[in-house]
Amino acid sequence: MSEAADEVCAAVADVAPLLTALGAAQRAALDRRARPALAEATALLGVPAVLVVDSTAGFSAAEVVITRRLARAPLTTAFQPGELAAAAARRGPGPVVVRGGDGAALRAHVAGPVGAPAVAVVSACGMPAGLVSRWVSHLAAGHRVVTWETRGLFDDEDGFDARGHDLATQAADLLTVLEAFVLERVHVVGLCGGAAIALAAAHSPRVASLSLWHGDYELAGAAKTEHQRDMQSMLVLAGRERARAEALHRVFRRASTVDSLRPDIAHHLYYPYATAELLYRYGRLNGAIMTTDCGPLLAAVSQPTLVVTSPEDDTAHPDGSRHVAARLAHARLHEFPHGDHLAAFDADARRLALATDFIAETRGGS
Repeated sequence: MSEAADEVCAAVADVAPLLTALGAAQRAALDRRARPALAEATALLGVPAVLVVDSTAGFSAAEVVITRRLARAPLTTAFQPGELAAAAARRGPGPVVVRGGDGAALRAHVAGPVGAPAVAVVSACGMPAGLVSRWVSHLAAGHRVVTWETRGLFDDEDGFDARGHDLATQAADLLTVLEAFVLERVHVVGLCGGAAIALAAAHSPRVASLSLWHGDYELAGAAKTEHQRDMQSMLVLAGRERARAEALHRVFRRASTVDSLRPDIAHHLYYPYATAELLYRYGRLNGAIMTTDCGPLLAAVSQPTLVVTSPEDDTAHPDGSRHVAARLAHARLHEFPHGDHLAAFDADARRLALATDFIAETRGGS
């Protein structure tokens, strides 16, 4: 039964960022027998309650993805007293808040043995830490692993507009997190737009090596997919002013907007679109990543670097990764024959083995 309790707490933790950002209780279309376990788990994890209803009629996009995630958990199990509490305790402490140079709150997550070789996982901008959970859990077996969630998108503090939003600021956040946990000679794993952040932070002596997975780069003259062009235009528009973000958000609230998202991770992917304010902030932050030319950064990167892509990635054009690998001084390009953009976040056994082998190689086998 403890395994079922762990699954319930994991499901609630996965939707916790959405529940917290939305504030008011959200609905989920579930078996009514799910109510006791769901009520207990949300209370234990300190997130807003979920109202169990019979139908998805009138649901928002957020309620659809919350339902999809919770429906995969064994919520109808008859748990013994204290069983869910024990599962919640096994999840360990929550994030540590680290302050960026301008005071921004950075929700950092750390795992793995203290003193082990250090790895930083830089996820796609705006995504909850749960999206890189496979990376963190695998690497933490033999490394001290840190990751963090994008500034301004996981707190309700005032002052967002007055703080930094550009690529350099987000790269500085990476270095701030490394300093906070006293990590040196760090291997940096950059995924999607996190690859651009990793490149921008590579000037630091704390960064010993990098691996860049399906990177989303702005490179003058390099090819972009239709998705990249559309996303860039939309985010720039959303980040100009809150009124524009509000107008765009009316579209993103529609349940149909999440039909194309993979049900198993839709709750993560939808997060920065969940409210008009989040969409505005996401537009400022990810828009800055997607419009900043990474070309000038490449000549300054001397660390060993693994660049990974696939010809099947129609989200971030593989030519961007090829261009980066060709221009870096000590880069190795690896193209998996199969795998879309989200394969990087799925972190299957082959990708995890490639990453850990490269980390060991660049550390001289240590």
